[in-house]
Amino acid sequence: MIKVTRQGENYIPPGFEKELKLISPNFSAFWDPIYERYLIISPAPFNTFRHGYIVEYLVEKNGQFAPLDDRVLEALRRVRYEKLRFTSLDNFLVQIDREDREKREKAYKLSLEMKSDFYKKWNKFSTTKTFT
Repeated sequence: MIKVTRQGENYIPPGFEKELKLISPNFSAFWDPIYERYLIISPAPFNTFRHGYIVEYLVEKNGQFAPLDDRVLEALRRVRYEKLRFTSLDNFLVQIDREDREKREKAYKLSLEMKSDFYKKWNKFSTTKTFT
């Protein structure tokens, strides 16, 4: 158990962890006695580190201590929503680029086929002897 000299700052409200898990199942709240701030952490990827945590967010307001309350949850929801929104926007733009590239490739293949047909006809025409 982490002990701090300031009263009540290492206390995580009862429903906070549950709401935090709804935002992201990997998130956990943690009191850091060095910075004297709450941290929102998630487990480190197994292939990068054998064990440990990544600090996702530092809970503070204007560089000062901020308690864990509904404002923190709302800010985390907003950040996650924006991240998902921009991720979906990025995916949409990638999809449009992919479709555009596929259309250009199809048009290029069609033009090669048309050239090939033209040269076949031209070759046949130029090598055919006609008698009059």
